[in-house]
Amino acid sequence: GIMLLFGGLLVLYLGYESFTHRDYLRFMYGFVDYKRIFFASVLSRVLIIIFLFMFNARISLILLKINGIRFTGKENEHFFIYMVILVLLLVFFFALGTTAGSLKSGFAGFVMVIISWFVLVFLFPGIVNTITSRKADNLVSNYKLELQKLKSLMAYERDSLEKYGDTTKDNIDAVRKSLEDFLERGLKKIQAFEELMRDEMEENIRFFEFLSSLFPSTFYLSAGNELSGIGYENFIIFF
Repeated sequence: GIMLLFGGLLVLYLGYESFTHRDYLRFMYGFVDYKRIFFASVLSRVLIIIFLFMFNARISLILLKINGIRFTGKENEHFFIYMVILVLLLVFFFALGTTAGSLKSGFAGFVMVIISWFVLVFLFPGIVNTITSRKADNLVSNYKLELQKLKSLMAYERDSLEKYGDTTKDNIDAVRKSLEDFLERGLKKIQAFEELMRDEMEENIRFFEFLSSLFPSTFYLSAGNELSGIGYENFIIFF
């Protein structure tokens, strides 16, 4: 989140600042073709962005080691994927900033930078979360789910009492038959409620992931959550 909030703003400004010095660009145009000036300016800044955030990532890993935390092979792979997504996001922000800096009006370009940052960092993630939350209101509530399971369990207990009688240590065969019957029928009915809940949640997760994939900033946040273990996919695995 900090990378999106402050890193995005920093890179937007770096892109905006690339072509605001018009007098210097005119001076350079006297020696070098304008296409070379453009690509040299853009490429050099993109490389600076990549090296800056890779350096930041390296410092983060060193800080982890100082605190006694070491990544496994899979975690290193996830961290690498995260860095690739982050760099692509920052290049996108940089391109927006460059576009804003190329406008004839410096004020209009500055306004575009601020609006782009606000929309990408706050508005789009807020819209995705709001739409997903409203859709999640249609899920079976935890209270209703627990009540369904409790009713199923109580109904089974009544049937078991009528069928096998009191299940005590003096009637161990009845206890064994009752438990076997529960594993065959009662437990599966309770698990069916859980599976229905899981299916409904998975449908919502697919919807959230689709919305998140529409915008670079929301995709970055969603992918970062999943890679770090706090995403919805990880919740389903835990469930």
